Formats: sequence, structure tokens, C-alpha cells
Amino acid sequence: MIRAAKFVTWYGVEMGHCCPISMTSSILPALRHQPDLYADLEPLFTSRSYDPANVPIQEKAGITAGMAMTEKQGGSDVRANTTTARPVGGGDRAPNTS
Repeated sequence: MIRAAKFVTWYGVEMGHCCPISMTSSILPALRHQPDLYADLEPLFTSRSYDPANVPIQEKAGITAGMAMTEKQGGSDVRANTTTARPVGGGDRAPNTS
């Protein structure tokens, strides 16, 4: 709860910072499913050092996570994306949804 309150407060100051900070915090539980990768990256994600240098990850003092998404239909507008469902096995029959 305290983290959430701090996050909301900081969002009012500089909202561009919130996306990578929230992703950096939430990526650690996902990384725990791959212990070898978690062991390498967790110290960098939890570091208090910000390293803006464009160098290989092994040379950085700290890292943040981010996401970039571009789809042909909407560019950066994720709401404009579309999907198509196809049956597994290449069949042409739509699944029964009733």
C-alpha cells in the first residue's frame, strides 16, 4: 500500500517515469520462473544506481525494464490492434462458442 501511495504521488510530478519503474518492479516475479536469469538480473534491477550509458548489460551499474510495442494496424496505439483466431491443426471450422 505504501508503494502504491508513493507511486501515485510521483505520477503527479513526472508521469513518464512511472511506466519503466512499474515494469521494473513487476518484472522480478516473472523472472523468478527462470532462476539463472533472475540471479544475473535481479541485482541490476534492484540497484539504486541509474546507468544511462549505452553499453552491454554486463557493464551497467543498474537497469530498468521497459516495453515497446508497434503493430502494423495501430503503430503505438495498442487499442487499434486486431487479432485473428485460427483452429489448431489448420482446420477451417470455427470453434463452437454456444
